[in-house]
Amino acid sequence: MQDVVNVVIVWRFQTKDGRGVYRAGAAVSIDGGDRHPSPSNPLERNTPLERGLTRDHYFGFRDRAQVLRWFNTKERVILAENGIEVSRFKVNKSHVLYGNYQLAFLRDKAELIDIVRPTEI
Repeated sequence: MQDVVNVVIVWRFQTKDGRGVYRAGAAVSIDGGDRHPSPSNPLERNTPLERGLTRDHYFGFRDRAQVLRWFNTKERVILAENGIEVSRFKVNKSHVLYGNYQLAFLRDKAELIDIVRPTEI
């Protein structure tokens, strides 16, 4: 049994087959810039996310507040209309890289807890 103290709940926006919103092309109507900084953006400089990211990592968020900072209500409606759902995973903290705006986690080390529509957040 995992120690609850070492577990984090990750919120990931993805298609039913696990592709993230940008890979799925569902975010074409969503602004970029400082609200959606990539791991190489100066806003994420010197974070574990920038330093440790590999091809095995998937992007997500650490909590509802981080989700709402990244995707506003209008954007969550657009994502829902494009078949995106929010999958929540339980992950040991040792498999998570934290950034200031998002996180990355090892999907093969995560356990799916539930799925909700983006408009339900």
